[in-house]
Amino acid sequence: MKRAAVTLSVLALMAVVGLVAWWKLGGFYTVSVINVFNLQSRLATTSGYDPIYKEMFGGAAVLGAAIRELKKGRPAALVTASGDLVMGPWWHLWQGEPEFAVAGLIGVEAGMLGNHEFNLGPDHLKKALADFARFPVLASNISFDDRDLAALVKKRVILTNADGLKIGLFSLVPAALSAKIKVGEGISIDPDLAGIAERTVRQRKNEGAQAIVLLTHACIEDNLRLAGQVEGISLIVSGDNDRSAEGGLKLVSGPGGWPTAVVAGDAGGGSLAAFDLTLHRGRPVPEMTVIKTVSLFSSGLKPDPRSEALVDGFAGRMDEMLNRPLGFFATAVDTRRDYVRRRPAPIRDLIAHPYRPTINADIGVINAGGIRGHLLFSAAPIPLPPPLEILPFPNPLLFT
Repeated sequence: MKRAAVTLSVLALMAVVGLVAWWKLGGFYTVSVINVFNLQSRLATTSGYDPIYKEMFGGAAVLGAAIRELKKGRPAALVTASGDLVMGPWWHLWQGEPEFAVAGLIGVEAGMLGNHEFNLGPDHLKKALADFARFPVLASNISFDDRDLAALVKKRVILTNADGLKIGLFSLVPAALSAKIKVGEGISIDPDLAGIAERTVRQRKNEGAQAIVLLTHACIEDNLRLAGQVEGISLIVSGDNDRSAEGGLKLVSGPGGWPTAVVAGDAGGGSLAAFDLTLHRGRPVPEMTVIKTVSLFSSGLKPDPRSEALVDGFAGRMDEMLNRPLGFFATAVDTRRDYVRRRPAPIRDLIAHPYRPTINADIGVINAGGIRGHLLFSAAPIPLPPPLEILPFPNPLLFT
């Protein structure tokens, strides 16, 4: 009986080896990508100041744990970050040090510039990339007059995963982001997304890339259009804050019937996703494309201790510097995105009204898109960090 069991085990192993050999000889292979969407400096495990919110959000430590779990089933997965790694007081105070350090700890191998990387100007960005970025940061259609800054980003890159497969990566941002990126201050955006994509795909394939991944900061509609225009892209991952498409995978048939997978994710570091792309002789097989999305809200994952220790150190330093009372909220205050952008919100009045006496104006107006934080505050004293999260951008005050 024991000999029979051993024989069966050997036969099973031979069958598996034979199946793998058939798979590879037949020109099939699988490329896995794990992407971090819009972290926006939400690193603290208890991000927020309301007890209810504190219980929900995982932060960088849970993000690291989630990536570790996802890689158990896909050890050769490439980890990427699709822009907006930074934002707000952390970006202002530490110039990217904690964000890039965390990205390194959780295994990010390539990222891109979104729009929030430009919030504090090109010099701030240059210092962050020079001092703290330890993986290639893509900016394929962004050009810089500053040669030192231009040398710190990549137009395109080919990375080899643990299975020995070559994966070509590039990034694109739409011309619609020109105002956010402050184009004209030594920065320019090439708006010909399809043309750049076609040339890049051709170049990367000539260099032996077996899969092409495009990281973008465009909306889902732009990405779907691009997938329909360009042949050869395996996967398009959008870092744009497009909530209509969160977690959704769409397959688009492009020129020659080429199938491209298109996906968009959450903002504020709320989710990440793993994509398993099966390709046959370099061409994606749509019916064998798999996506797994992980929410970091109430995830139940045990935090990654290294990421948690790193973030706690910076959070402690921030508290020492900034945690002094400025005033108090007499009632609960809601700064969550859907509330401040879609209905009358007291926080908008609180911000806009002080503008009037400052410049002797009759009316004060604020763009709701400049109110961030996505937090719910209790009626309580206000330390300095919450206002910095609510108003993270150095927006100028204009009057007419």
